[in-house]
Amino acid sequence: MEKLNDHIADAGKKVRLIDANKAQAVLVNMAEHLLEAGNPEMAGAVGYAAEVIGKQKTVDAVEVVHGRWLSYLDGEHIMPDVYFKCSKCGSRGHQQRWRYCPSCGAKMDGDGNG
Repeated sequence: MEKLNDHIADAGKKVRLIDANKAQAVLVNMAEHLLEAGNPEMAGAVGYAAEVIGKQKTVDAVEVVHGRWLSYLDGEHIMPDVYFKCSKCGSRGHQQRWRYCPSCGAKMDGDGNG
């Protein structure tokens, strides 16, 4: 039980977006198996957990697109240490490495799908 309490305490530190429909389906399936196994008390508790998940507020969320700034040089911009383009949308001419691309919104952390 101590490990479960540690996990629950850590869960409050960062909001995690999950697929609540999948979580509910897993819990409902578990409740059905518990009923079949003759454990209606546990089935009721698990079913209640599924109901609680279903009643939580929802948020509009989109997947984070990751990218990175690439220095470039061409006929117009011959100083590759000064001019950068976005690895996702190719937007060019930026003289600063922003945290997010002002053209496409990609998070410029160099990770993931950039």
